[in-house]
Amino acid sequence: MNPLRSGEIHGNWATVFASWNDDESLDFGCLENQIDALIAVGVDGVYCNGTAGEFHSQTEQEFDQITELLATKCDHAGMAYQIGGGHMSSQISLKCLRRAVQLCPAALQVILPDWFPVTEAEPVSDLRSSSAKYNAD
Repeated sequence: MNPLRSGEIHGNWATVFASWNDDESLDFGCLENQIDALIAVGVDGVYCNGTAGEFHSQTEQEFDQITELLATKCDHAGMAYQIGGGHMSSQISLKCLRRAVQLCPAALQVILPDWFPVTEAEPVSDLRSSSAKYNAD
């Protein structure tokens, strides 16, 4: 997938919500069904790990599993997708984004910390250093 610039992201982008089993493990069957259904209805793109709160509840390994599942299914279907890289720790968020870049999504969704004000230049600088392939606009 070729990266999209901010002005190229438009239309109806649908989110994949993390689903949990009774034992608190991720329900990958449900995640797969959600992705398949969103692809089937023909949305403009699909994203995961957005601001619906999943990043508060998952491990880095689970983040990787979800993003790899989304990338595989969307790449196979020719569907644009974006990956959110939020985490309570800015350092872990950057690590997740660096791994997500390797999957070549159309876009990355950056969730800035809401507990500490940052200047506009700070996240742009961090993201530019994370990957030369994606620009921060």
